[in-house]
Amino acid sequence: QLAPGSYTNQTGEVFPLVVKEGVTLLGESSTKGQRMAIIGGGSFASPTAAGQNITILAQNNSEINGITITNPNSRGTGVWVESTNPAIRNNTFSNSNREGVFVTGTGNPKIEDNVFSKNAGNGISVTRQSTGEIRNNLIQETGTGIALTGTAAPLITDNRIVQNDDGII
Repeated sequence: QLAPGSYTNQTGEVFPLVVKEGVTLLGESSTKGQRMAIIGGGSFASPTAAGQNITILAQNNSEINGITITNPNSRGTGVWVESTNPAIRNNTFSNSNREGVFVTGTGNPKIEDNVFSKNAGNGISVTRQSTGEIRNNLIQETGTGIALTGTAAPLITDNRIVQNDDGII
């Protein structure tokens, strides 16, 4: 359970943060994390997508709920899902220099009831053989709302994708 405030390098956080298997990182779901912000990023060597700069690495059966997540670094990604199945709910992903959530490998997350706003790249990127669910999100004022590549085949339903450079690619 996070206390209200900002969590950054200046407050002692070391990025990327790892939400370990079975752990819930909980902020305030009713406000989609308006009083809890995690801001920053660090180097991550992805087995399927090379070197990255990410804020949070979500492991199997983890949950991220009720937090504002921003990665202002060059090519910065908010949450990275690498062949795992986390639940990512009730968050705000804003002002990252790449995307809010990146799913790769055989990722199978549930990404639901989030707000994605003003991310320079994509709201959500899904690649390789990833599946999962992208449900009931608001994606606005970002590059591409949802970008799919490889053989990715998530269920995409009931999202509002508005005022982006592109909707779904």
